[in-house]
Amino acid sequence: MILKDVLTIVYFILQKINNMENHEKLIQTFQNEVNEKASEIDPTQEQDWFSLTLGWAIAKGLNPTEAYDFALRIRYNTNLS
Repeated sequence: MILKDVLTIVYFILQKINNMENHEKLIQTFQNEVNEKASEIDPTQEQDWFSLTLGWAIAKGLNPTEAYDFALRIRYNTNLS
């Protein structure tokens, strides 16, 4: 039972690492497609950028959970939000 638990934890960690690597590519795309056009997208700076980021990530093919993680990463771990 302990081995199964350890393998489950390792699998979970590897999934998170893979998601982070995929996020790096998406972060660059987000910067090019959204952040650099922020003044056009939200000229009055009144929009909820977390929601915009979440919707953008879903449109790019992430499932809702992955998109939520991505939006959190943009908001708290980059200077793009």
